[in-house]
Amino acid sequence: MTPPNIDDLHRAVQWIMTSPSFFNMKETWDFTPGDLDRLDDQVLHRELKMLEGRLAETPLRMGRIFERLVKAIFMAHLDYEVLEHSVGIFNGKQQLTELDLLLETANGKGLHVEVSVKFYLYIEDEKGEMQVVGPNARDVLENRMKKFANQLEHGKAYVKDKYPDIKFQHVVFSRGRIFEEEGGPRCAHPLIAKNCEKGVWMSGRTKVKATPMNQRWEWIAWPPNMGENEIEWFEEEEPTHLFKLDGPIYQHLIIMPKTFQVRESSSSVSSE
Repeated sequence: MTPPNIDDLHRAVQWIMTSPSFFNMKETWDFTPGDLDRLDDQVLHRELKMLEGRLAETPLRMGRIFERLVKAIFMAHLDYEVLEHSVGIFNGKQQLTELDLLLETANGKGLHVEVSVKFYLYIEDEKGEMQVVGPNARDVLENRMKKFANQLEHGKAYVKDKYPDIKFQHVVFSRGRIFEEEGGPRCAHPLIAKNCEKGVWMSGRTKVKATPMNQRWEWIAWPPNMGENEIEWFEEEEPTHLFKLDGPIYQHLIIMPKTFQVRESSSSVSSE
């Protein structure tokens, strides 16, 4: 894997801070339009340079890259202090969960943030019902929601013991895209934000004028660097990710294998 460089990481920060939330939850939290102006550019650049060096030595899953980018943003934000991050919660030697970020705001309040980046398909299953799915059958949407609930509950217990004098809010920060079939129905799942970013998926042998994305981190370094578009036939055994300009908008495309099927038991799967 070719690791992202510092410019790629800066693009990812812009996307993280300006794109809409992905999940529709009562715990949803987001940046405000003025937060970009509250970043210390020198601190942010320092944090991203350290991350660039780490990724050049040790490849990380996109979800872990996303977590570290969000941490870098809060490290550079003038209105927040990072108290702890990646806090393991244990029962003896067994790790129960991990808390992503514990912050203190400028007015002395606490903020426990769980972060998530997801890329899902909106697709019809064998029964003709619309589902939110992807290739990794272990990460279903209901399980993701249970994990959030578990992390937030453990976070409440942890900060009550560790920071008894700080009143904490426990929230979820999410980014991602829902991919709707070309010419198919629009996503109407109640847990997916209506205004989240949309992509398009197609299946089988497809001719499309677009640029392939070969690295998963390119999905969040958005908009991508524009390469030379080529007309190609895409027919792969694994999902193929591409992008193209649709008017003024960059569109993320997925070409799914013709053999891809959604089983009844799959209700939502991450392509993270």
